[in-house]
Amino acid sequence: MNKLNILGSYFLVITGLIACEQANQKAAVEKKVNPAPKSITVVPVKPTLYTDTLFIQDDFASQPFRLDSVSVLTVQHLLRTNQLIKKPVTNKFSEQQIDTLITIRKGKSYIQLYGVSAEENKFYFQSASIQDSLPVFSQALQIGHTKEQVKQAIKSLAEQQSLPDIIQISNSAGTDFLYLVFQNNKLAKVKFLPYLD
Repeated sequence: MNKLNILGSYFLVITGLIACEQANQKAAVEKKVNPAPKSITVVPVKPTLYTDTLFIQDDFASQPFRLDSVSVLTVQHLLRTNQLIKKPVTNKFSEQQIDTLITIRKGKSYIQLYGVSAEENKFYFQSASIQDSLPVFSQALQIGHTKEQVKQAIKSLAEQQSLPDIIQISNSAGTDFLYLVFQNNKLAKVKFLPYLD
């Protein structure tokens, strides 16, 4: 009988300890408060200011590429590639007319054409971005040239003492734009944004 009382007492003590331990764990979990998330602040690496941009006028902005005519074949030949993507777009003047955006790529560079379906084989420049060292420009300009070499290639820059990292060239009508972007004193990108109506 004593053995039975002793076993019963052990059983009660162990059960009590387990119950207390579970209660403590539950209280600890309930008391655990998650801290408020830290706010994230996004700081731009280096904002581009208009004061960092040189604005000039030169007709180079109207015809930056070594092309006599604008067509898919001439641009493919210029970029030395057959890679192209065609995308149908609705004509902004006639909703029933579907035109085509044609993007011709080579490496990190592309020239995008707008093909008007109503006029077969009639193409216009939509935009372009040249980031590879390709001989595509009508001036003696190439990606990788230093600022001094660019000043020699584009006569309207020759008078400038120093060049900023961004140069915006517009044609005399102010409708076509060419952006020269430099990194580490070298031409890294040429972006062409012509007027298209």
